[in-house]
Amino acid sequence: MTLLKVVQNIKCKLGEGLLWDDKNCVLLMSDIENNKLIEIDINDFSFCAWDMPEPISWVLLTECEGIYTVGLKSGIALVDTNSLFNLRWLNRDFPNNPQCRLNDACTDSTGRIWYGSMNYHNERSMDGKLASFTAGHRLKVHDEGFTVTNGPLISPDSKYLYFSDTLNGIVYRYSFSLTSGEVANRRTFLTFKEDQGLPDGMCFDIEGNLWIAMWGAAKVIKFSTAGELLCEFGISAPNVTNVCFCGIGLDRLFVSTASIGMSKATAKKHPQSGRLFEIMNHGTRGFTSCPVKLS
Repeated sequence: MTLLKVVQNIKCKLGEGLLWDDKNCVLLMSDIENNKLIEIDINDFSFCAWDMPEPISWVLLTECEGIYTVGLKSGIALVDTNSLFNLRWLNRDFPNNPQCRLNDACTDSTGRIWYGSMNYHNERSMDGKLASFTAGHRLKVHDEGFTVTNGPLISPDSKYLYFSDTLNGIVYRYSFSLTSGEVANRRTFLTFKEDQGLPDGMCFDIEGNLWIAMWGAAKVIKFSTAGELLCEFGISAPNVTNVCFCGIGLDRLFVSTASIGMSKATAKKHPQSGRLFEIMNHGTRGFTSCPVKLS
């Protein structure tokens, strides 16, 4: 039985982009549809929020305290949370399509950003792409032809990159070179039928197991590196979007959800949709995120 804590004072339209800031001991996340970056104290669940000029899908650490890299609809920007509000664009060459926006990201151990795009107006359109961006303002598109892109995620040994084509129900695994920053040999790692849920955000635990938030299935699932289903954790909201290990010991597991994409009847049945949840009985811990290198 899943033991859950519900963070009642936070409710998002489309909660996403969970990030543990181990230096400041705060959890960050985005509410994409409300254009908000949210910072949460996981001890008392007090929070503050900043308005963004565009939909914000992700937030990543930098080496500078209080300064984050964010993925907005039209590109990558820096946000300084130490000031009242200060945003500086880093790159707007991707997705370079008014119909598309950025969606989900991670960093590798060199500080390189890996991120995806999707069609904002027609999610079934195969406009999604996988790209990377480095501090030298070098952008590279590595693969394309996806629906809603999620993940991406580098394996703990830096040998693989995992990437979801959400609406097609596929998690891919690429061979990954940390030195060259290239991916190759795309293989299907997991496939899901729509009634099983659709793979959204992901993270690894210290045993190397892959945790996946399942949109439409009200659960988080845990897989081994061999693709074996190990366990499932139920969430009291159907559209589960992201999962992240947090806390000083990285042993607290938080899950974001969405309140959009449901009928009135479903929304009434699931009033906790859009809340932030904590899974209490998961029995493991995770990793800290690598910062984006700006120099």
